[in-house]
This record gives sequence, structure tokens and C-alpha cells, in this order.
Amino acid sequence: MAWFFAPDLKPKLDDYEPHLSSAQAVFDFAPDVMFIAGNWFPYYLPGIKVMVFHGFAINKRSEQAVQLSGHFRLRGWFDLYCTHSEIDTQRFKELNDGTYKVYKTGWPKFDTLYQKKQASLHVDCIAKPSARIPCLFYASTFSPSLTSSEVLFEEIRRIIQSEKWQVIATLHPKTPAETQHKYRSLKATNYQFLETNDDLYDGMLKSDVMLCDTSTIMYEYLFFDKPLVTFNTKNPGDFAINVTDVNALEATLCKALIRDTATRNAQQNRCKDLHGYLDDGSSQRVIEAVDSFIQQGLLETLKPKKLNMLRKLKVRQKMNYWRL
Repeated sequence: MAWFFAPDLKPKLDDYEPHLSSAQAVFDFAPDVMFIAGNWFPYYLPGIKVMVFHGFAINKRSEQAVQLSGHFRLRGWFDLYCTHSEIDTQRFKELNDGTYKVYKTGWPKFDTLYQKKQASLHVDCIAKPSARIPCLFYASTFSPSLTSSEVLFEEIRRIIQSEKWQVIATLHPKTPAETQHKYRSLKATNYQFLETNDDLYDGMLKSDVMLCDTSTIMYEYLFFDKPLVTFNTKNPGDFAINVTDVNALEATLCKALIRDTATRNAQQNRCKDLHGYLDDGSSQRVIEAVDSFIQQGLLETLKPKKLNMLRKLKVRQKMNYWRL
């Protein structure tokens, strides 16, 4: 196995992880399968193209318009889609033009979540003494029309300075550098800033409640079975408490700590819609799906994909690769 990234990405890999730094290196490596998490990739590289996704089937700007989201946009890149739940599996089957196959596998990223969640049930230090101050996990998206990072900064700082809360914060890597600097610069014994490459699930485990805007990370948090508060979200739902007034934020966070049955049930139902498995076996199911795809010779049964010449030219331009 080896990693390959677009030239503008600066991955943090362990020393033992092979990294292919050029298209020629990939051709020399001659992979049988490529696992892709993004919406695009260098289509001309060898191997069966398997989409494993980088997030859920969520439309940040409208929960009701999820079927119009980029998650379901067929770009003509992939031979096999490894889906998360019954809902997105069914949708991809409905859209299928004969150029790909669909296997419901679950999301490999969630293997870590379930492992950590299960391990926490057996570790005494995870138990929270009643005298401990509550821990807030704050996460924000980057889009100017959706983010809360600037408008909430002073309130987050005030909450930290009050010393009534532990606060863990993280921002989307595309957040403007000056905003990221402001959050990194906050210094307090009850505050921790997590970089994108840090283990965000550890931060979620330590927390008691999440504050978010319309970042899709909030849907991952729901699987920890903890309360969620959103600020001016574009996707309000009965699985969270949405607040629109900064002055009401802390009181809402305190209210959320007292779990109510209706909201908790709504969270569990939302989780069922998003992910079809409650275990750490999604990665294994992806491997089994690929093995099945290969053993049945399904690649040869697929219809030719559309030419999509403009899209392919954009990929080649981005990768600066022009060989045929």
C-alpha cells in the first residue's frame, strides 16, 4: 500500500507509510485498486477506482436538499462506491447509469470512532466526577456564509476566562489564517486547540457537549451520544438545540447538558439514517467489497463512462500532467 496526494497537499505521514510523489511513481507502483476519499482524482492513473467518501450525505445549506448535494453528483470517475447507509446506498443505485457498482460497507473512518467509544466504556479515568467542570467541544466550518468562528470568538474567549468550562476548539483547515491564529493564541489551562491532523475523536470523547455551526463534523459527534448545540445553523433539526443569540449561548449549553429523551431519540434516529453499522468493521467490509468486485470480474461488465473532457482537462491542469 502507498499514499498519493495532489501536489498542493502537505500530508503528515508516519515514517513507515510509503508516499508516491509523482504520477510516474504511481505507474511504477502499478496499483490494482485506488481508494479515493475526495470528489476528484487523477483519472488516468491505474487501478480500480473506489470511492470511500470524506463525509456523510449532507448538504450544508439545506438538510431537505441533501439529494442535490455534491455527495450524489456523478462525476464519471469511480468504478465502485462504498456507501454508508441504506439511504445513500439506495440513492446511488437509483442514479446508476451502469458505469459503477454499489456496495453498502459503512465509513472506514468510523472504525476509529467505534473503537475509541468502546474502549472508553472500560477505562476508569474516562468516568467524570460530579465536581468536574463541564467540557465544551467547539468546531466550525470555513465558508463565510456558514462559519461562526469570527462572530463567536469573543464569547468563546469569555467562556474560557470564566473558568466554568473546559474548552476544546478546532477549525476547518480552510479557515482564514488570521482566524486560526486568534484561536491558537488563546492561552489558558482550561483550553486546548486541536489542529486538523490531531485526533479530534479524543477531544470529542473528553467533552460533554458540542457547539457547532453547519460543519458536518457535528454529525460525527452525534455518534458519541452526547448533546449538540448549534449556532445559526443552516441545518436545524430536532437532534440539536439551535441558538441564534450570542447572549443566550452559555445558558443554552447548560440546558443541553441535561439530556431530554426526545432530543436524544432524535439523535439516535439521525445516526441510523447516516450510518448503517454500529461496529468497527467498515474497513473490512470495504476490502471484502473490492475482493468481490474483482473475483466476479465486474469491471469488465461496466458501461463506458462519459468522456467529460472539460473535467479531465481541469484535472490534468491541476496535476500538471499531460502525458497520454
